[in-house]
This record gives sequence, C-alpha cells and structure tokens, in this order.
Amino acid sequence: MKKIYLFVLIMISISITACLEDKEVTFLERLPAVNDGDSSLPSSASCSGHTASSYNDVGSGTLVAPYILCNETQLLDFATNGCGNLGSTACTQHFKLGNNISLVGNWTPIGLMNTVAGTFNNGEVFEGTFDGDFYYIENLTIPASANRFQGMFHALNTTAVVSNLELRSVNISGGGYVASLAAYSSGTIDNVKVSGTVTSTQEVLGGLAGFNAAIIRNSSFTGTVTNTGTSSGVNVLTGGFVGYTNDSADHRNNFTNAVVSSTHTNASNIGGFVGYALQSSFRNSYAEGSVTASSGASSNAAGFGGTIIGDNNDAIGTEHDDTLEDCYSASAVTAGGTAVGLISTSHQALNMNNNHFSGTLTAPTVYGIFNHSPLLNNHSNNFWNSTTSGTTNFGPNTFGDDPTGKFTHLTSAQMLVQGSFTGWNFSSVWTMGTSYPENTSIGPNF
Repeated sequence: MKKIYLFVLIMISISITACLEDKEVTFLERLPAVNDGDSSLPSSASCSGHTASSYNDVGSGTLVAPYILCNETQLLDFATNGCGNLGSTACTQHFKLGNNISLVGNWTPIGLMNTVAGTFNNGEVFEGTFDGDFYYIENLTIPASANRFQGMFHALNTTAVVSNLELRSVNISGGGYVASLAAYSSGTIDNVKVSGTVTSTQEVLGGLAGFNAAIIRNSSFTGTVTNTGTSSGVNVLTGGFVGYTNDSADHRNNFTNAVVSSTHTNASNIGGFVGYALQSSFRNSYAEGSVTASSGASSNAAGFGGTIIGDNNDAIGTEHDDTLEDCYSASAVTAGGTAVGLISTSHQALNMNNNHFSGTLTAPTVYGIFNHSPLLNNHSNNFWNSTTSGTTNFGPNTFGDDPTGKFTHLTSAQMLVQGSFTGWNFSSVWTMGTSYPENTSIGPNF
C-alpha cells in the first residue's frame, strides 16, 4: 500500500516529502484552482423526506450525486465508520451537507492516521470533496490530550476539496498539529468560515489549518489560538489562521481576527496570521486581534508572520512564489523580547509589496516591519504606523540597503490619506477604512 510519511524538522530548514513505493516524489505541489463554475455539481442538497442514520443512506457518493449528510448521526457515522474505518472507500468519495448540524459530545477527526509518527496511507485520509452548501456544523469539540493532528479532519490529501462550510463554536485541543478544520492539508480549502477556540501544548497550531501545503482562499477564522506549553526554546509555529506552510502553499483573500498567544518560554515563530512559512505566498489577506508571546527575554511575536522565508532562486510567478502582497496587520503585538509589525524573521528573496502594519507594539525591542533583515531588493511600498507602534525603525538593516520607497513610516493622520500609499491599487484591491486602508472583497461568502 502506498504510504505517505510526514517528516518535520522545525528549524530554519524544513521539508516535507512523500515516499510512494520506491520512488520519492515531491508531495507538496501546487494544486489548480477549484472550478467554481462546474455545472455538474448539484446546486443544492435536500434532506426532505429522509430519515437517515448511515453516512451513505442518501446519495451515491459521486461528484454528481454526493452523499448528503442530514443529521448528527450521519456525520458521526462518516467520521467513524466511513472515512475512519480501515478498508472503507468513503475517504475518496463526495459529500454535501443537507442541514445545519449541532453536535453533542466529543468529535473524532475524520480519517485514519498515525498521530504519533505523522504518517498515513493513501485512501485512509480524506481525498474527496466535502461541500458544506452554506450550512454550518456547530460545537465540534475535541478535549485536551497529548494526541497530535487534531481537527475536523486529521488530514486532507492532494485531491481533497472542502468548500462552502461554516464551523461554529469549535473547541479543539491537542498535543501538536492542531486546528479547527484540518490539522494537515495538501488539498484545497475554499470559502470556509470558522469561529471558536483551538489549543495546543506543542508545535504547529493554527486557527483554520495546522499545516498547509496547497490552497486556502476566501476563508476566515475568528476566535482564540492558544499554545499552552511551558518548555523553553521551542519553535511553536503558531498562527491565527495557519500554523506552518510549505512549498508553494497559496493563501489569498483570507482573514483572521484572533487572540493568539503562547506560554512557551523564549518561544518564536508566533504570528497574527501564520507562524512559519517556507516558500509560500500570501495575498489580499489580513490579521486583526492580538498576538502575545511569553515574557522570556528571547521571545518574539509579529503582527502577520512569525517567520516567512523565500528562495533566493525564485521570483514572482515562478515555482515558489514567495510573496507577501496586499496584506496588513492591525494586531496588538506583545512579547518579552521583540515585537514586530509584519514579520518577525524574514530570510532570502521574499517579495514584499503593498503591505501595512497599523497595530500596536509592546516589548523591550520593537520594529515596524521585521526583526531579521533580508536583502531589500524585492520590496516596495510597505508602510507602518509610527504613532501606534511607537517606532520609526522598520527593522535591522544588516546589508545597509536603501529603504526608500520600500519601507515608510506614517503617522496616524497620514494613514488616513489615500495619497500616502504610493503605487497601491485603490480601484479593486484597497479601500480607505476609518483608521487605515482595508482589503476589499475578502473572506468567505456567507
């Protein structure tokens, strides 16, 4: 049986590959966009006239006639006896909600996975489609434990698509790789809205997804993201939207409004949107709320990304489109060591254009944009509020590059003037809000 092994080295160099039989192939490859205009998909699902108890009572499990989940009994059956039962084909089939569903009791993540080793077999984690059809699931609860890879789904494989779904009042805990929707995703997540609380004691924690290696778009998380570990010097990779991303992961039109915190001593890689990103792109997205790192003297936190690392050999439009573009953070950032507006650490050739920070910074050391200086050649038209942040310093300038036109501090009054933001698109991307520019047409369509 084909197996996929997840190896995570949480340091500066992180890679994930899949070994399929004797051939090693890249597992985290970019997926094409979802065909939103696919007329073969039913426009709506109906549970009228059905008294269903098994996940496969209504529908055929095909893309044209998906299984319709009408009630809690069916949804639980799908998680435990469907795509949670060795030998079942349910993980590769297609599903749609037909009602709002309120859960009672604890949830078992969908799919089969070795949550200690982080391994799973093809066909045993979800690989089909799950269309919420704009219905919601509420009170999805996983109690505190040392178990890893906790969420509605253990994992989404490369062909999986989850869309048009709302999760309300989630309360999910675990010992690492924890999130509301998917602990691990190399599939496509589109138009998903989540509210609630996620908690972890170890590495990789995100509001919507723990680890992402593909596409998340038009989605949001609102709530609390808390890493409660107490160990020292841990790279906790904690983000308000996603914990850790890798190898061409593509995020666009998303937002989070979360209270993000870590109690790990001297913890790093804590961000309002993403904890740690390697060769990933973020476009037209924002983070609001707060970000708090521990009181350790070496702890650091950032309004948008804990760490975002590019590739020296890549440029915009190439395989690893390492980009932060048309994004902002308005988070209140607090740390025992260093608090930063956008990115705590940035290495190599990240393309950073048309972003702003408009929150507050509280720490012994504060910087408007980042804490670790990359080369500045690939950056343009980034701004931060020097009044609210309390600093006119964009960050350490290790290479002595000229920041003119790349990083500019503005007062609160200047942040209200559209003309301050040179080169920005105010016709379709940005609009002037009450305190600063805001993204237009962003987040889930609910």
